[in-house]
Amino acid sequence: MGQQLAGRGIGMGSGLAATAGQGLESDKAYAQMTELMKLRLTDEQINTLIKGDQKFFESSYLRNLETSQLVVILKLYSYLGMRTLDYEKKAIIEEIYLRITSEGIKQYRDGFVSSEATYYVLFCNYMRNTLEKLKDYKNMTLS
Repeated sequence: MGQQLAGRGIGMGSGLAATAGQGLESDKAYAQMTELMKLRLTDEQINTLIKGDQKFFESSYLRNLETSQLVVILKLYSYLGMRTLDYEKKAIIEEIYLRITSEGIKQYRDGFVSSEATYYVLFCNYMRNTLEKLKDYKNMTLS
């Protein structure tokens, strides 16, 4: 199963480049660079690189990240097929749902309502096939 990182890099770069506003050219350059370097990582090595320290998934740490950052982390886990990180994913999703209020969706847990945060929460729920949960903020539960 040890696929080339370059093969995975195009999709991974898409998520990162889109958030940085760099676009498709960045994706092509990243893929070409990893191909030229013949950088090959096994799935186990990729899992080791992606799995973070548990302190990064504590509520006190997650509350300081922007909503968009939380969603991008979930997107990367999804893209890379990180199905074994249930604790980490649940902690991130819980933090995202704490930001949904009757006034709107906040950029930070104690922050302001933001259209960017709203977009990312919609995208997150689209990605997880849970858009129905957003119909009524008062009845939000985790699945």
